Amino acid sequence: MILSLEVRRKRFAGRDVLGPLAFTLDDREILAIVGPSGCGKSTLLRIVGGLDPDYEGSLSWGAAGRQHLGTVFQAPRLLPWRTVRQNLDLVLPAGSEPAAGDTLLRALDLWPARDAFASTLSVGMARRLAIARAFIVEPELVLLDEPFVSLDEAMAGEARQLLLDAWQRRPMAALLVTHDLVEAASLADRILLLSASPARIIQTIAVPAALRRRGGDAAVELAHSLRGALADHFLGGG
Repeated sequence: MILSLEVRRKRFAGRDVLGPLAFTLDDREILAIVGPSGCGKSTLLRIVGGLDPDYEGSLSWGAAGRQHLGTVFQAPRLLPWRTVRQNLDLVLPAGSEPAAGDTLLRALDLWPARDAFASTLSVGMARRLAIARAFIVEPELVLLDEPFVSLDEAMAGEARQLLLDAWQRRPMAALLVTHDLVEAASLADRILLLSASPARIIQTIAVPAALRRRGGDAAVELAHSLRGALADHFLGGG
């Protein structure tokens, strides 16, 4: 186990936004957190990342202790006056081989743009660079906050595959926040369905091993069943 999180209550601006809820994350597991906009998904990531300690509950790490983190935010947060390679070099761990960055740029189809300024990149390229920057630090846990939110479906599908390619080169634990059920079904080992705020866990779905990270029709079919579970909850007033 990488971590165990319990949130009994989280308040923001005078109202409850999370809890009660609890979940664990295993080594090399991709756990997707899905729920309606504003339900507190990103707040959960901030708690795990240590950016929001103001909650009632507990966060405990496994036997290895607190893990080295990489993060992909909703906005890429690049330095626009630096090149693609320079943005990556800024976070390259001390003692790392420069070739490691080159390998990652090639894997994410950014090598031809390595000397371009970040300000000139398309949205899709900027998001791929943000993924490269998170993976180059060789984290044991990566936090992914709606990493493909502004991409159209075709571009998002390509970006998901590139993310998987990077993950398969060096598997690690991941927490993926998304509102996209197909995205969750395409990437995750398990999926947590959250209610509206204050968020609690409606259902936990283990993706069948035969369907994991297959994408395509299998992911669409699973997403359809997840959509049904959410509809039953909200229409039933649960």
